[in-house]
Amino acid sequence: MANPVFFSGQLHPVNGSLQGKIRFEKQMFHYMLEAGDIGNVATFCQCLPSFLTAKPERVHASSFSDAVREALSDPETSLTIKTYMRCNLNASLTAKRLFIHRNSLQYRIDKFIERTAIDIRQFEEAAAVYLMMHLL
Repeated sequence: MANPVFFSGQLHPVNGSLQGKIRFEKQMFHYMLEAGDIGNVATFCQCLPSFLTAKPERVHASSFSDAVREALSDPETSLTIKTYMRCNLNASLTAKRLFIHRNSLQYRIDKFIERTAIDIRQFEEAAAVYLMMHLL
């Protein structure tokens, strides 16, 4: 009896680095499959922390999607995401710390989610972005 497993990777534009990024995600997926750490559906953000812990030499900033790298290179976005994580994903506290309206914070978070397809309101995805920020 076959037990199918599906992997959902990052969003990538078609360019010269696409093959390398897909190769990296494939390595990560195979490692997680062999380790038995995944269910029937696994996402890039779910697999990244375990893979990074086990194979840190294989994870490079160039492995992340261009959209994530571009979003996190923006100083305002980077500060917003870092503060949001330091405030334990609490939007009200983050808005107070950044001295902005809560709706402005929500707009920034929604913009990040739209650009990267990573929902940082979910713990696993926020943890993966946190790790990516430190590797970038």
